[in-house]
Amino acid sequence: MWRLTAVLSVVILVLRHDMVQGQGGEEAQIQRQKERLDMAAWIQANGGKMGWMVGTNLQGVRGAVATHSYEPGDIISVVPRNITFDLGPQEWTAPELAVNLMGSRFAHPAKWKFMAPYIQGLPDSTALYGKYTFIQEHVGLLQDERLADMVYRMRQWLEWVFTGENDAVPGEHTVPALIKAFPDAAQLTFSDLSYWTALVDMYSFSFEHPVNKNFHRFLVPAMDMVNHEFDANTEVRITRDGELFAARALKPIKAGEEITHRYSWSIERNDKSMMNYFFVHQRSPPRLCAADLPGGSVWDDQEQTPPDDDVGSPGGIPVSKEEAERLRAILGTFPTTEDEDRNILANGDVTDWRSRTLIDFRIRRKESLRLAIERLEAALTADQAAESSTESSTESTMAQDSAEESAQSSASRITESVQASGVKKRAAVNPVEDASEDLQEPKFIKMGSAAVDEL
Repeated sequence: MWRLTAVLSVVILVLRHDMVQGQGGEEAQIQRQKERLDMAAWIQANGGKMGWMVGTNLQGVRGAVATHSYEPGDIISVVPRNITFDLGPQEWTAPELAVNLMGSRFAHPAKWKFMAPYIQGLPDSTALYGKYTFIQEHVGLLQDERLADMVYRMRQWLEWVFTGENDAVPGEHTVPALIKAFPDAAQLTFSDLSYWTALVDMYSFSFEHPVNKNFHRFLVPAMDMVNHEFDANTEVRITRDGELFAARALKPIKAGEEITHRYSWSIERNDKSMMNYFFVHQRSPPRLCAADLPGGSVWDDQEQTPPDDDVGSPGGIPVSKEEAERLRAILGTFPTTEDEDRNILANGDVTDWRSRTLIDFRIRRKESLRLAIERLEAALTADQAAESSTESSTESTMAQDSAEESAQSSASRITESVQASGVKKRAAVNPVEDASEDLQEPKFIKMGSAAVDEL
């Protein structure tokens, strides 16, 4: 049974405007703080609980910080379902879900007005960036045709949803269908669709719907402030009756510690995390990108990605010259080197946070390839040394076996010759009675006979 903590106060940290990405100047920061404070008070006024404050971590990224200490099983924050947005079935694409969300503005204006404290606290378009909002000049920074192709395809699908010009998109999930139902929706622009699509794609949660038992996507206020961590200290769950979303502690958490939860197993590779949430894991050493795994693809669902990049481990990097050459070929396709990318960031010429994130992604990717190749080459060298040692041991054993076979063959030939000569085997010599134990000089007796000469 989950344990509800006492009603918690909410404190909003003063955010350093020089640390927060894409959020404007100091006045904009103050306004954001006020909006988040209003949202926290709104959540509590509507039956929710807030056990964290909004701040920035060491990397300058906005996140949730615990206001109290918690033990495993403690409920840190609670959000009632009536103050969330049910976006629609999980199988719908993000643009289709975004159309549904924008439609609620016209279909349910009272709900939209009620949700204003949450909507006003959402990141603006300068801080929300992902595969649906890529600008052309950033595509080249990916240095990868496959990732660029993903961006172009996302853009194409977004245009189809906006124009309704392709039958691949169900007609009722398009902006023209929304305008037909609500003429005031004609004011919506392509930029509006891009923004809400990116928000839905990056900020929504998937949970089982309490009524139809199918998985739906939800926007859950406050819960979307929590950052991803593989070894997270919190999980976000929905209660069995479907009425509450709750953040529960998975391990001891101290006051002032960042609250984290694992978004998905599928984003443990940097190309997946970057394309889906536009962040780069700072893990050391970095793991190979999903697209760089044997047979991997950034399009694949990577829920079953091998747990590590260990050379020769089950599901890891196969130990072969072909695999080494494959990884070298990928590394050789980039127009800049790992060191050149590091210098680009170090010289300070690139100030746009989005561009810096993309260059950091390139650095991590190239480093992961370089380290994987080094581990693979070391494994191949070790295998070759072990093989040489085995061959030497085999050759020595074979030589010994050959010598023994030769000796046995020689002894066999002598035996056969003796038997052919008619010489009988001598009987065992019995000890001579009263014989002296002292060694005597041998006496040579010259003997000659036809039988001895034959031998």
